[in-house]
Amino acid sequence: MLLERAEPLALMSAALREAREGCGHAFAIGGEPGIGKTSLVEAFTHEHRRTARVAWGACEALATPRPLGAFLDIADELGGDLLLQEGAPPHERFRALLNTVRAADGPTVLIVEDAHWIDDASADGLKFLARRIARSPALLLITYRDGETPPGHPLQRAITDVPADHLSRIRLKGLSSAAVELLARERGRVAGDLHAITEGNPFLVTELLRGESSEPTQTLRETLLARLGRLDASARGLAEMVAVVPDCAERSLVDAAAADAGEALQQCVERHLLIADRSQVRFRHELARRVVESSLSEAKRRLLNARVLELLEQRGEGARALPQLVHHADAAGDAAAVSRYAGEAAREAAQRGAHRVAAAFYRTALRVASGSPPAQRAALLDALASEARWSSGLEEAMRANEQAFKLWQRAADTQAQGRNRLARYEMIDLARADRSELMTSGLAEAAVRLLEPHGASNELAMAYADLAYVEAMRGRDAHFDAARKEALAVAERQADEPTLARVLLRVSFYANLQYGNPNLADVERGLAIALHHREDHLAAQAYVDLTYLTTMLGRFDAARRAVHEGLAFNRQRDFDLQTTFLLAFQARLDLEKGDWRAVEATATAVLSQADLPAVAESFAALSLAVAYSRIGDPRAEGLYERSRQLVANKVPMPVGKLGNLIGWGTLCWHTGERERFLARTAELRSLIDTRFAPFSRGRAALWMQRLDTLDTIPDGLPPIHVKQLSGDWAGAAQEWQQLGCPFERAMALIDGDEAAQREAFAILESLGATATIKRCRERLVERGGRIPRGPRPKTRANPCGLTDREMEVLALLERGLSNADISKKLVRSARTIDHHVSAILGKLGASTRQEATYIARSTGLLANGQG
Repeated sequence: MLLERAEPLALMSAALREAREGCGHAFAIGGEPGIGKTSLVEAFTHEHRRTARVAWGACEALATPRPLGAFLDIADELGGDLLLQEGAPPHERFRALLNTVRAADGPTVLIVEDAHWIDDASADGLKFLARRIARSPALLLITYRDGETPPGHPLQRAITDVPADHLSRIRLKGLSSAAVELLARERGRVAGDLHAITEGNPFLVTELLRGESSEPTQTLRETLLARLGRLDASARGLAEMVAVVPDCAERSLVDAAAADAGEALQQCVERHLLIADRSQVRFRHELARRVVESSLSEAKRRLLNARVLELLEQRGEGARALPQLVHHADAAGDAAAVSRYAGEAAREAAQRGAHRVAAAFYRTALRVASGSPPAQRAALLDALASEARWSSGLEEAMRANEQAFKLWQRAADTQAQGRNRLARYEMIDLARADRSELMTSGLAEAAVRLLEPHGASNELAMAYADLAYVEAMRGRDAHFDAARKEALAVAERQADEPTLARVLLRVSFYANLQYGNPNLADVERGLAIALHHREDHLAAQAYVDLTYLTTMLGRFDAARRAVHEGLAFNRQRDFDLQTTFLLAFQARLDLEKGDWRAVEATATAVLSQADLPAVAESFAALSLAVAYSRIGDPRAEGLYERSRQLVANKVPMPVGKLGNLIGWGTLCWHTGERERFLARTAELRSLIDTRFAPFSRGRAALWMQRLDTLDTIPDGLPPIHVKQLSGDWAGAAQEWQQLGCPFERAMALIDGDEAAQREAFAILESLGATATIKRCRERLVERGGRIPRGPRPKTRANPCGLTDREMEVLALLERGLSNADISKKLVRSARTIDHHVSAILGKLGASTRQEATYIARSTGLLANGQG
């Protein structure tokens, strides 16, 4: 009897009706053990069994979970190993499952039970499905135990970022005292203090009511063990064997356990100890299994696990049974079997993206490998380090890496030592805490020295690439160039294009950090290789690199294309980390367009995330700080300080410091607090005089000039900045317009003649840069200049702030006339017409003449007869 569950049943039933129309939903059903999560789902599926297809999957309480275990169960029930496509990326495997659901005739209910035991790969699957469930004819029901999914648990990571309208949480509570009394009456019993003892937990209530004693105070353990004791020897032995199998045992395994297994199982079912169907045998509840298992002596527990291991080996299921084989071998104390299966299970898990699970298997293998040869233990430690860096963290990875190196030295294997030093370099690089350690550690040099005698290899190519970075940071140009060429030459000689892609991306990124001149063709080639070979993680990072480099080079159109393509690629695969980086860069690109609202929306979305990478956080905070400074929002300084702290403590790269100082100059200029800026002028000038990030250095020089702290124009700046710094405001303004940067165009025009200044103020007004307008007016007064007259009343009445003359020019633009033709028709100089056209583009927010006329027509500006 299912009591007091009408509300969640109604919620799921309503969602199923929506799912029939293609609008699915997910439910996360939580509660303590025995609260009735499975009973609720069983009742729901039984009610709708004729109108919906149901597929069950369960996570298991193995010492190390089975990767994709629940989804493999679901795939089996839906008719095929949808998730076992060799070499297919995880998102394609999950999409195959989703496509099967969408192609079905009617809705599908997908059930993932006991998700508190979920593995990383299955958690990725939950996230993939839950994010797309709203466009699918399906329900996703996830059950889990409260208190067993702390922050950072794979389940929490999977469902935290799922949109709220895609997933509902149901937390089941205990039964009321009235419900407990009703159950007691049904059994002919008196409830007494049963509700107080069980707190309404349905399983505990039911089990205690099944006991023979009239006293409901007897413990659950006594009830269950008494029931076990009433079985005959064969049935009791079978129940004890099932007890050592976490979650449930496969029916075929139980049937093979003994000649009379069928009769023994029937007795266990009749005594309400086990539940059996055609595929599974399990205790009525996990609590019952644990009670029986804990009652076994250590010797008997080992014998039973050894028997299960023997049965599993006889079936020979291969990779799918590896987690069970490891679990039972370990529980049986069979070190040889653990050694035989754990490494293979770890590699299988890593291939499926379950890095946390893989690391756990390697730890298990190491626990029984104390007497193994040094090389064998070193290989396991290296593998553990590789998996731990993506799961449990760098501390364990670094510790395992160093232990492995000492063992490789004992084994006198210099090639393995070289690979180990290369891995350690990458771990330090990944930490990004203090890159100076990369220059002083000698790891890159050691990796090259150890690997070179063994000839060309993928590892040697990567070692040369790392050495190139070290030499670049030391300022040794010739050494950098030599290492870069060696890295590319070795990578080209290897028949391994993904390694070549990694080298191309890495040396281009390093070249930018030090010299500001990455070869974008190499970056694009690396991206193309990664996409061709379906190296999804590498391609995702390539999109991030390409966006970052094009942004730093001031190639904003290319950066916007990279962001657009990269976001689509990463979101399809749920690569949240890379998506976060791209959104941070998107905020910067929105800043260049002068779209403060877009900057605020994008940057705020980034900054609200948990576990935010420092680089992305700094980028987003600084972009929003600059946007706020231009509109006079007082939150600007707090955001700047957030970025400054990150750069000082977590992102101590020169390019990060330079960007932060540019932001500081922007804030100080807008607030008129030049003195606050002076304290950091020397630091900024030293960065401007380096060779990296020329576009950023040029922008820094502009702010120094605006703050009257620039004495000479630095060498090696891009032409656009040299023009503006040397007084060619018109040439700079034209280039800023071509780059799609209206704010920077206005700041160049403000240094021009009166007509240019009027256009500058018109652009700033259209952007809503009120603080910038105020400061520009103050600067003109300080320099004894004349403040251009503001727009006439008629101009202010124009929806876009266009003057009568500008409306005339706009109408002629619509007719397709060139600037020269307009000059002749209106009898005005070509330069005047150029200014009018520029003002029109700025006020309409257009980058081309065609876009301006399109905007004017679509907004009714020309259709109203104003032209």
